[in-house]
Amino acid sequence: MPIPLKNVLDEAVKIINFVKSRPLSTRLFTILCEDMGSMHKSLLYHTEVRWLSRGKTLVRLLELRNELYVFFTDHPFNLQLRLNDKIWLFRLSYLADIFTKLNEVNLSIQGKMITVFTANDKIRALKKKIKFWAVCFSQHKIDSFPLLKEYLESIDGNIEDFDEIYGEIEQHLNEILSSLEKYFPESKDIEFIQRYNWVKNPFLINDKPEDLSITEYEEFIEMTTDSSLKTLFDKISLTDFWCSSSITNEYQSLAKKAILALLPFATTYLCETGFSSYASMKTKYRNKLDAEADMRIQLSPIKPNIKILVNKKSQHHGSH
Repeated sequence: MPIPLKNVLDEAVKIINFVKSRPLSTRLFTILCEDMGSMHKSLLYHTEVRWLSRGKTLVRLLELRNELYVFFTDHPFNLQLRLNDKIWLFRLSYLADIFTKLNEVNLSIQGKMITVFTANDKIRALKKKIKFWAVCFSQHKIDSFPLLKEYLESIDGNIEDFDEIYGEIEQHLNEILSSLEKYFPESKDIEFIQRYNWVKNPFLINDKPEDLSITEYEEFIEMTTDSSLKTLFDKISLTDFWCSSSITNEYQSLAKKAILALLPFATTYLCETGFSSYASMKTKYRNKLDAEADMRIQLSPIKPNIKILVNKKSQHHGSH
């Protein structure tokens, strides 16, 4: 991140912490927000551990900037003038937008039914979007960044007034793209697609995949010419299709290879979910708890029908 943008991020966190770390300041700011009829009544903490917090805290700070400016009136806090600095707020609006977009991508690849194919598509789309955004900023076009556009409209500012910042933003976007290319190189994406495209789009494959043996490819031909399976593929999710009894019973070797490709990403998410549930359940006050049964309830997709369970319980005494 270019130094000016990093300074804005650090100063934004200092402003938030100045209010949130003092109980009296927090209460007074809440009262001020209520009196001004604000949509929010408090700021949000930023923590490195909570990976969504950076985008959410900056958006909330941007939305409450006028309330904060009033709150810091006649206050010796050294960052109060930042809340009326157009250049500073321009950079803050961009940071709120870009971190919100990154959060949206992160959330879109979380879930029990998300596969590595979905994640790969999302990352490839993000890289293309970042290239497009960098070109837009080089041409002073900001339509893809709603908070930044809204801020400029609110102050009736001209795009030309912020010429010096566009180079910083373009540099930041290129740095993000470089990081993504480092972790997700294009060559690996192409290799992955070529190797496992038969799993993702089995009914669109015309040539023998390199990953399949001769015998497996013969099974694959038989499977892809079955019109009933094509109908099934169009109706259910990719994971459900390869785990269905129609595939696992008749085309076991194909199903096994497909499930091995689909399994890792989903199981990693489930492991993280399980760890979070366990950590929140077995605190220092419950360190002797045998959490196996509670974990099963926490992680099960089946919701208990409390009414039926209660009705099945026998009432031994009228006073109970």
